[in-house]
Amino acid sequence: MESTSYAIPILPGKTDEARLIFSESMGKRRVEMAESCNRNGIAHEFAWIQKSPQEGDVLILHLEAEDIGLAMGRWAASDSPYDTWLKEQLYFVTGIDFTKAEDIPPCPDVLCSLQADPVAHAIPIASASPVVKGKTDQLRAWFEELKGPRRDELKNYMERGDLAQETWYLQTSPGEDTLITFALIEDPEESFRGFARSEHPFDIWLKEKLLEFTGVDYNAPKTGPVPEFNRAELILDWHHDFQAVA
Repeated sequence: MESTSYAIPILPGKTDEARLIFSESMGKRRVEMAESCNRNGIAHEFAWIQKSPQEGDVLILHLEAEDIGLAMGRWAASDSPYDTWLKEQLYFVTGIDFTKAEDIPPCPDVLCSLQADPVAHAIPIASASPVVKGKTDQLRAWFEELKGPRRDELKNYMERGDLAQETWYLQTSPGEDTLITFALIEDPEESFRGFARSEHPFDIWLKEKLLEFTGVDYNAPKTGPVPEFNRAELILDWHHDFQAVA
């Protein structure tokens, strides 16, 4: 199964409209959405909105399919009423014309993907962080180290945080590169708190490198509340096993 994640800027003032698109898709249009995903070969789809007063809100999409390129191509070319409506709505809130192949962002590179032991009730989370300018090559090299000589330490970090899966993507664009993280976690709040306050040597190194490459400080004070880290709001979670029942 292939997967990809996109981080798409939402046009100013259009965040509420973006949220309504997916609310309607999972509500009165859920049968049409299920038919669309099944027809186009999408096995699982998630969407989040990440609020960012400084940089603008972002729509994060995560798709899973046997062939991502084929599924996206089918959807872009589809003239079914639901697919046409969805593309029109996405154009309204993002300015991207998903009917034109040249306008669709290329699939981000998968930097690293690991699965740990399954957990009982994994919750999907995602985040998108701009890469510090000039640091993209070092970021790629760092992930080679993570999935190579430090792979066992990375897996141990996931097990300690009850992460069932974590995948990092690099989305490149002429203006700005973005690091996208997708994870399945048993208890995101507890996992965030544990990581933020962890003094495990690997965790300290991980937080130092994330600060270097994204400017985000994942450390938290020993007492007091843990920072929010600009977590994204899950607005869509669709799986092909869901029954398309009106």
